[in-house]
Amino acid sequence: MEYRYTDHAKARINERRVPADWLASVLESPQRILRQSIHREIRQSVFEKDGKRWLLRVVCEGDRVITAILTSKIDRYGGTQ
Repeated sequence: MEYRYTDHAKARINERRVPADWLASVLESPQRILRQSIHREIRQSVFEKDGKRWLLRVVCEGDRVITAILTSKIDRYGGTQ
Protein backbone atom coordinates (compact mmCIF):
# COMPACT_ATOMS: atom_id res chain seq x y z
CA MET A 1 0.00 0.00 0.00
CA GLU A 2 1.21 3.50 -0.72
CA TYR A 3 0.83 5.85 2.24
CA ARG A 4 0.06 9.56 2.31
CA TYR A 5 1.58 11.67 5.08
CA THR A 6 -0.08 14.59 6.82
CA ASP A 7 2.05 17.71 7.28
CA HIS A 8 2.06 16.93 11.00
CA ALA A 9 3.40 13.42 10.36
CA LYS A 10 6.13 14.73 8.04
CA ALA A 11 7.22 17.23 10.69
CA ARG A 12 7.27 14.64 13.51
CA ILE A 13 9.17 12.09 11.39
CA ASN A 14 11.77 14.71 10.54
CA GLU A 15 11.94 16.16 14.07
CA ARG A 16 12.30 12.72 15.66
CA ARG A 17 14.76 11.55 13.00
CA VAL A 18 12.83 8.36 12.30
CA PRO A 19 14.94 6.12 10.03
CA ALA A 20 13.19 5.58 6.69
CA ASP A 21 13.76 1.81 6.79
CA TRP A 22 12.15 1.57 10.25
CA LEU A 23 9.16 3.56 9.06
CA ALA A 24 8.74 1.33 5.99
CA SER A 25 9.02 -1.79 8.15
CA VAL A 26 6.37 -0.62 10.62
CA LEU A 27 3.97 0.34 7.85
CA GLU A 28 4.41 -2.90 5.87
CA SER A 29 4.84 -5.51 8.62
CA PRO A 30 4.44 -4.17 12.16
CA GLN A 31 5.08 -6.42 15.14
CA ARG A 32 1.80 -5.21 16.66
CA ILE A 33 -1.34 -3.38 15.51
CA LEU A 34 -3.58 -1.65 18.04
CA ARG A 35 -7.02 -0.65 16.79
CA GLN A 36 -8.13 2.72 18.17
CA SER A 37 -11.41 3.00 16.26
CA ILE A 38 -12.96 1.74 13.04
CA HIS A 39 -10.67 4.03 11.05
CA ARG A 40 -7.59 4.55 13.25
CA GLU A 41 -4.84 2.13 14.22
CA ILE A 42 -1.39 2.25 15.75
CA ARG A 43 1.23 0.14 14.00
CA GLN A 44 4.34 -0.48 16.10
CA SER A 45 7.61 -2.38 16.22
CA VAL A 46 10.72 -2.47 18.38
CA PHE A 47 14.12 -1.77 16.82
CA GLU A 48 17.66 -1.74 18.17
CA LYS A 49 20.34 0.85 17.45
CA ASP A 50 23.73 1.20 19.16
CA GLY A 51 22.70 -1.28 21.87
CA LYS A 52 19.51 0.59 22.76
CA ARG A 53 15.97 -0.55 22.05
CA TRP A 54 13.46 1.85 20.45
CA LEU A 55 9.73 1.58 19.91
CA LEU A 56 8.35 3.18 16.77
CA ARG A 57 4.58 3.82 16.85
CA VAL A 58 2.88 5.07 13.69
CA VAL A 59 -0.72 6.27 13.86
CA CYS A 60 -2.64 5.62 10.63
CA GLU A 61 -6.11 6.16 9.27
CA GLY A 62 -6.32 3.87 6.25
CA ASP A 63 -3.53 4.91 3.89
CA ARG A 64 -2.91 8.19 5.72
CA VAL A 65 -0.11 8.52 8.30
CA ILE A 66 -1.21 10.89 11.08
CA THR A 67 1.92 10.92 13.26
CA ALA A 68 4.94 8.89 14.37
CA ILE A 69 6.36 8.48 17.87
CA LEU A 70 9.87 7.14 18.48
CA THR A 71 10.56 6.34 22.13
CA SER A 72 12.85 4.30 24.33
CA LYS A 73 10.00 3.92 26.88
CA ILE A 74 8.86 0.60 25.45
CA ASP A 75 7.10 -0.66 28.60
CA ARG A 76 5.04 2.53 28.84
CA TYR A 77 3.38 1.81 25.48
CA GLY A 78 3.04 -1.95 25.77
CA GLY A 79 5.96 -2.81 23.52
CA THR A 80 5.00 -5.68 21.23
CA GLN A 81 3.31 -8.01 23.71
